[in-house]
Parts: sequence; C-alpha cells; structure tokens
Amino acid sequence: MAQKILLKKFTCPSCWNVVNSAPARHTQCVPAPKSKHSKENNPMAYAVFKTGGKQYRVQEGETLDVEKIDAEVGSEAKFDTVLLVNDGTATTVGTPTVDGATVTAKVVDQFRGKKGVAFKFKRRQGYHKTKGYRRSLTKLEITSIS
Repeated sequence: MAQKILLKKFTCPSCWNVVNSAPARHTQCVPAPKSKHSKENNPMAYAVFKTGGKQYRVQEGETLDVEKIDAEVGSEAKFDTVLLVNDGTATTVGTPTVDGATVTAKVVDQFRGKKGVAFKFKRRQGYHKTKGYRRSLTKLEITSIS
C-alpha cells in the first residue's frame, strides 16, 4: 500500500500566493532585500572612525551628519582617529587606532539639527523644568579612505 505524502499549503506573506512548501521566499516572489552593509551590495572599502564622541562606519561617496567641526563649507576635513579599515579583502583593527590610516571628507554644510526638549519633573513637589536645545551639526561627504 502506497503511503500518501501530505504537503502543507502556505501563503507567502509578500505576494499572498499559496505555495506547497515553506521556504523563506519562493521563486515567484521578489527576492529578499539585501542589507545595507552586505558584501554583495558593497564590495568597496569601508572604515570606522571617531569624531565628536561617536563612531561612524563610512564608505567613499557616503554623506553623514556629525557634531560640529570648525571648518568652512567646501573645505576638506581629515580624520586620523580611524579605528578599523577594510580594503575589500582584509580588515585591519587598530589598537586603539590604525597607524597611518585617514578618512578624508568634504564639508558640505554647517547647520542646526531638530529641536529637542529636556524635561525635568519631580512628582508631588511642584517642580518641573523645560529646556530646549538644537545641536550644531556638520554634513560631510566622504571622499577617500586611505
């Protein structure tokens, strides 16, 4: 006597087609989106550098907002506190920084960020203070990693 093989039917969450198996994506669907930092997407070099008390992972051509840097719009800024460098094949991790590595960026804009509110409150004391602030930021465009 032949055994019956029961196939479960599943509904694909992205296209709502009913399929026989439950793979992550079936062939009729759009392929899964790639992550921003996957190797297939970005075979280029990248670096991690530190400025303004924060660390940023950057590639050539990216733009990012950092804490204000004293530089004119259109000028070039160099960052020597590079913590990690990847040239596409090998990764170099600094102890604490990579010797001779620099990230060069062009200053695109100097601007102030969105408004923020610092609110202090103590219950049952009649105490509350509101203080607003706007951060001063610099928009950078990464030109080279060396």
